[in-house]
Amino acid sequence: MYLVKKLSMSVLALAFMASVSLAGEITGTVTGKDGKPAASVAVKLMKGGAGKKPAAAPAAGEKKPGAAALKETSTDDKGAFKFDGVEDGEYRVQAGSKEAGTGGAAVKVAGGKADPVSITLKEAKPKAK
Repeated sequence: MYLVKKLSMSVLALAFMASVSLAGEITGTVTGKDGKPAASVAVKLMKGGAGKKPAAAPAAGEKKPGAAALKETSTDDKGAFKFDGVEDGEYRVQAGSKEAGTGGAAVKVAGGKADPVSITLKEAKPKAK
């Protein structure tokens, strides 16, 4: 009886571990139009994006309807950023500021791993009147 109980507990533990998805991280850098690291730039992680055409970035200071960020951070003095605890899936990383411009990139997390993201900011488009 003891052996059956011990074996059952082991099987349950293995089944639980197999059902838990791996959480990974997304790292990257943001550079300005001049190719230099962009410090103190807002970076947002959005769901979806790897196989889709990126939507136009909203003008600085405006929020895009329906595009809620899953996580937010900002770049350090070397233009680097990091999102921890990201589940497997397809994401879009958006970066920008009113002064520096905007940019984005698609990234896929698989098996808790993702390739580093590199974003070069482009001038923000003027708001149409």
